Amino acid sequence: IETSAMELTAEYTGQTKKKVERQLQDAKGGVLFIDEAYSFYGQYGQEAIDTLVAAMTSPDYADVLIVIAGYPMEIDGMFQKNPGLKSRFSHFFCFPDWSAEDCVNFFTKCASLENFAKLDDSILETITAGCRELIGFDGWANGRDVKRLWDESKSNRAERLDGHPEGDKVILPRDVTMTIESMIEVRRPKTEYSRANLSNTFTENSLVLVCDDGQDSHLSHQTQSKANKSPRCSAITETQATFNVKGADTKQNECDEQSMRSEIINFDKSFKNDTASDGRDKGVRDEDWEELLLSKESERKRFEEIAKLDEEFRLVRQAAEEARRRHEDELQRIKEEKVRDEQEKARRKAEEDEAKRLREIEDRRQRLKEKHRKQEAIKEKLRSIGLCPAGFIWHKVVRGWRCGGGSHFVSDKELWHNYGVDL
Repeated sequence: IETSAMELTAEYTGQTKKKVERQLQDAKGGVLFIDEAYSFYGQYGQEAIDTLVAAMTSPDYADVLIVIAGYPMEIDGMFQKNPGLKSRFSHFFCFPDWSAEDCVNFFTKCASLENFAKLDDSILETITAGCRELIGFDGWANGRDVKRLWDESKSNRAERLDGHPEGDKVILPRDVTMTIESMIEVRRPKTEYSRANLSNTFTENSLVLVCDDGQDSHLSHQTQSKANKSPRCSAITETQATFNVKGADTKQNECDEQSMRSEIINFDKSFKNDTASDGRDKGVRDEDWEELLLSKESERKRFEEIAKLDEEFRLVRQAAEEARRRHEDELQRIKEEKVRDEQEKARRKAEEDEAKRLREIEDRRQRLKEKHRKQEAIKEKLRSIGLCPAGFIWHKVVRGWRCGGGSHFVSDKELWHNYGVDL
C-alpha cells in the first residue's frame, strides 16, 4: 500500500487515527509505504505519528512492514516529534544525490527511448557542467530535475522547428543550453548585502556603537577610550552586537528589490563614512596603504556598477510594463471589436428571422382570403340557383354543401357537373 502523510491526515479530531488504522489494515501481510512522511504537521499530524508508533508495537500489525521516505533533515525533524518513533525503525537507507555523470546517462537514455539522434559531445559537456552547478544549490531533485531538463529541451526544439520540420529527431546544444541557464538562474542563491557579511572588516579589538539616533559606526582601537566616555553611546563587544540594516528583511530569500536597494545604499553610506578621511595611521607600510586604497577604489567601482545595473533593470522593467499595457489594450480592443461584430451578426439574423416570419404569415393570410373568396362565390351561386326554397345560407361540410336549415344538401361533384361551379 502506497500513501503519503497528506493522505493519512484528516481535518477533524479522531478521523486521522481511523485513516491510519484503515491503511494499516489494508497493508496487513505486506508493506505500508509512506512518502513525504515529514509532512505530518500540527495536531492531526502528531495524531498520525502517535497512531503509527502504537501500531509498530501492536501484535495486530506484526505482519506489516512500514517504510517511510523523505529528505534526511525533514525526516529527522519528524523523529523529534515523538521520542519513541526513531527507535521503532531498524534499518535506515540514505540515497545520495545523483552525480553529473548520472544526470548525463539519464538524459541520454531519455533521448534514446524517444528515438532521437545520438547527442553531440558538446551537449553532454553542457549537461555535465550545468548539473554539477545545480547539484550544489538548494532544491536539487535528481531525476525530477533531469526529466524537466529533457522535457524543456524538447519544448525549445519544438519552438525552433515551428514551421520548419527536420528529417531526423535532433537535439541541438542551444536547446539544452537555454534550459540549463534558466534553471541555474532560478536556483542560484541571490546575493544579499548585509552587515553580517562584512564581519571580516572588523578587527579583534573593534567596537560597534549603538547611538541614540539609531545609527551605528565602526571605531578603531584608538577611539575606544573616547567612546567609553561618551554619555550618548553605549559600547558593546563585537560578539554581542546584532547588526541590522535599515530596510533589510532578516528572513532569508524574502527581501524584495526595494529592501535590496536600501541595503546597498546603507552599506555604501557606512563605507563612505569609514573611508572619508585621507589620513593613515602611523606605522602603516606603503604597500599596505596602497593595497587599502586599491580595495576602496574597487569597492567604489562595484557600487557604481550596482547602481548602473539597478537603473538598467528599472528601465527594462518599465519598458516591459509599457509593452504589457499595450498588449492588454490591444487585446481589449480586439475583444470589443469582436463583441461589436457578434452583436451586428445577431441583429442581422434577428431581422432576417423577423422578415421570414412576416412572409410566412402573409402567405397564410393570402391563402385564407382566397379560400374565403371562393366559398363566398359558391354560396352566392347556390343562393342564385335557389336549391333551398327557404333561402338559408349555405355552409361547407364534408363532401359538399348544406343549407342553414339542414334539409338541403349538394355534393361537390354535383356542383361541378350540374352547375359548373369551380371548386
